[in-house]
Amino acid sequence: MKIPPKIKIGGTEYTVFVHQPSPLQDTFAGRIDYDKGEIHLLNQSATRTQRIFWHEIIHGLLDSLGHSEHDEHLVDGLAGALHALVEDNPDMFEDEPPPAGT
Repeated sequence: MKIPPKIKIGGTEYTVFVHQPSPLQDTFAGRIDYDKGEIHLLNQSATRTQRIFWHEIIHGLLDSLGHSEHDEHLVDGLAGALHALVEDNPDMFEDEPPPAGT
């Protein structure tokens, strides 16, 4: 799964930043800034970084639906489930050629 430099969630465009680990950096794995339209991810293994990306996407979706309080356990569970869905079914997300004669 590719992590794009920008993603639109609920009509809001977010710029995605992937940061290299640093001993002076906060110990966040990921965070979303609704006001600035930014998602920040700590670069880890590909699978871990992708799952954290999904976690932040879920926060963005909930915020776009007007939910300001987010159950972290639920958000994390949904992130893992969506990440697995995408990884386990890659053909589902591929473009199909248009039907013949169109």
